[in-house]
Amino acid sequence: MRSIDARDVQLAEALDQAVREFDPSPEERLQTIRRKGSLRRALRWTAACTALFLFLGATGWAALRLAGNRAETASPAPVPWRLYEQADLGWSLRYPPSWRVQEYNEFCSPRGNAQTMGVLVTNVRHVFRHPEVPTGCPSVWDMRGLPSDLVFISFDNSQLPFGPDQSSHYSSSLPL
Repeated sequence: MRSIDARDVQLAEALDQAVREFDPSPEERLQTIRRKGSLRRALRWTAACTALFLFLGATGWAALRLAGNRAETASPAPVPWRLYEQADLGWSLRYPPSWRVQEYNEFCSPRGNAQTMGVLVTNVRHVFRHPEVPTGCPSVWDMRGLPSDLVFISFDNSQLPFGPDQSSHYSSSLPL
């Protein structure tokens, strides 16, 4: 029987022989290594470019889709506005067709000698009234219970028994 040392020596010689047969120089495999490396690099670049093009394409599609919707809903054909005029006072106004005009002509004050007349234009269907005040003529309107998006425009011509002469009419260069 051989001793343990002899077997160790034989094993060491066998391993040394196997290592001597192995050529550690990379020149033989260098082309294969480079080819696999360039293939991996090409695959990574292809995946990155594909992801980038998909992102840009989706963004462009969404932008065109939104722009297309905006163009469709931009503005329909203009609807002609309605005309209201008070020829005896020399003025007129135009208002959207869905809005409402309410004329008023009221006498008030304790003696009934003050007259307020005019027109109001609004975007809601409602009959507007002045609140009852026992001591005079209120210049306010009762707005209780009306929507928050209410538009209300009032044009008054008051004939009061006192104050400045309101019989003169002012000319405006703007179409009111």
